[in-house]
Amino acid sequence: MSIWVRKLAVPQWVLWIMAFDCLLALANVTTFTLRRGFGYSPTTIFRLSGESNVPTWWSSMQLMLIGLALAVVGYFAFDRQRIRTWAAWLPAMLFLFLSLDEVAMIHERIGHAVGPKSLRTGMWVPMLAPLFIIAVGIVAYAVWPLLRDKPAVIARFLAGFAVFLFSAVGLEMLGNLFADNSIGVHIEVILEETGEMIGGTILLWAAVSWAMADGVSMGSAKAPIMTRRKAASGDARTPRRRWAEEKAFSGD
Repeated sequence: MSIWVRKLAVPQWVLWIMAFDCLLALANVTTFTLRRGFGYSPTTIFRLSGESNVPTWWSSMQLMLIGLALAVVGYFAFDRQRIRTWAAWLPAMLFLFLSLDEVAMIHERIGHAVGPKSLRTGMWVPMLAPLFIIAVGIVAYAVWPLLRDKPAVIARFLAGFAVFLFSAVGLEMLGNLFADNSIGVHIEVILEETGEMIGGTILLWAAVSWAMADGVSMGSAKAPIMTRRKAASGDARTPRRRWAEEKAFSGD
């Protein structure tokens, strides 16, 4: 257990991003207080419950960066001659889709198009949340040979998904208990959206940690730069080599 606790030491850049997450929440609270208490609304660009604003763009950018970091992992693990290694691209594709969905509101459009109109959040949680969890499980199973020897990365992914899903699913459904435009629903939205951003930051930390554990330099002198030529050379430390040596894929 102690090894998992030590591996959760948070680097400074992650704390800075979390601070920015909280700063966006503070900006929302400030504008809400001015509007609610004094009838003055300087801007809606920081409104967490809206779309086409800074928090939405920031969350989408977080998810895109996670996808790009995981694409780096997939790039070095991929071997076109081994069909099983094509699964290395799945994590990147998952998060890039989530980045698109954050802006396009695909899940919300589906949720509001189907089911009772009385739910403020629509029906996307009971309809799509289970499918998303299943998809995450399938992706995790597919890339497990690349992750099984990285307990710190696994711990960070678990922590990130726990915070992200608790906020996006649990708190989202809780919001249906409050009347529209009530204090309760505004508090719920602040906690939900802030939790999603912090969860996204933890997931970004996990994705970057994964890439660095595979030898990709992310601005740290501790991680040597891995080139595609080196990855193809048969170096036993490369994820592609480890993947090829997995018994589960011995039949390819």
